[in-house]
Amino acid sequence: MPNEPHKGLLDRDLYAVLIREHFSETTDLLEELVNYGSNLIPRCFHSSNKELHDIVIILNFLKQAVALVDSIHILASKGATVACFICLRSLFEISTYLQWIFLKDTEKRGSLYFVWDLRRQLRWALSVKPGTPEHEAHKQHMRDTRTGATLQGLDQQLVDAQITLLQAKLSTPECASINQEFDRIKEGLTDKEWYTPAGVRNLREMAKEVKKEGEYKVYYSSFSAVTHGLAFDKHVSFSEGKVMFEPIRNLKELDVIFRNTLNFVLDIYRSMLTHYRPGEVENFNRKYLAEWRPRFLSVKKIEYKNGTYTIKNHKLASDAKETT
Repeated sequence: MPNEPHKGLLDRDLYAVLIREHFSETTDLLEELVNYGSNLIPRCFHSSNKELHDIVIILNFLKQAVALVDSIHILASKGATVACFICLRSLFEISTYLQWIFLKDTEKRGSLYFVWDLRRQLRWALSVKPGTPEHEAHKQHMRDTRTGATLQGLDQQLVDAQITLLQAKLSTPECASINQEFDRIKEGLTDKEWYTPAGVRNLREMAKEVKKEGEYKVYYSSFSAVTHGLAFDKHVSFSEGKVMFEPIRNLKELDVIFRNTLNFVLDIYRSMLTHYRPGEVENFNRKYLAEWRPRFLSVKKIEYKNGTYTIKNHKLASDAKETT
């Protein structure tokens, strides 16, 4: 069994060097935005009322967004471009979630996710408690797995204690009415999506409500293809009647990854500031114009044809000139 990678398919050093040479300004910008986000999380939380919906918005969605940009920075710096699209899909979702939550009924919409997640945890706990409908359904779902469905060895006293705790949380004043709404609309043992009680059935409807249906159609389907293992064009190409193995690490669509990441994260940060720290929006806009926008607009353009990359400066479309 070979210990070294197949250089034609996996050349880690080559793409790390190329990205460092041609895209260090952009990767540095991503790192700055991650740093900014890491400080934005506690600032927003300090400014909030620290209620249930604030915890969901700031410590779940905003923190997840910062983590995703951090992941894209790490992956893109090494040329692991395919995996970046999985992170971009989640980043687009969070951007849409936050705009939708802030649009109206923010307290309820933010709390919906928390209650939905508690119910998810409760359903899993019930699935390992013999005698419950959830356990019987779980056994049916897991009947063809090698590991089985009973999860032998679990301490049933601990399971019972977890069930009691989760049921108590769902009975609190902050959660009880929303919990009842989920009960009214669920089908069998399965809950609808976390946002369904607020009147949207899927992400596309949510995107339409916040005027992002066009972005959903263009970006989300493309990002989802990678997530679901259906991105044929990112792994195989054809040239002059021959099959081309696309390398695992590459520069393909790196400029698209950078531009979309920057678009989404700046949108998220501005939304958070507008809601939690409106007095900082003007400073944020100044910082964007003075420090971030020039680098955002200067992301180098990549052209790829028959296994060959051409990297161009791209400050403006009319000002593009070939550099390599």
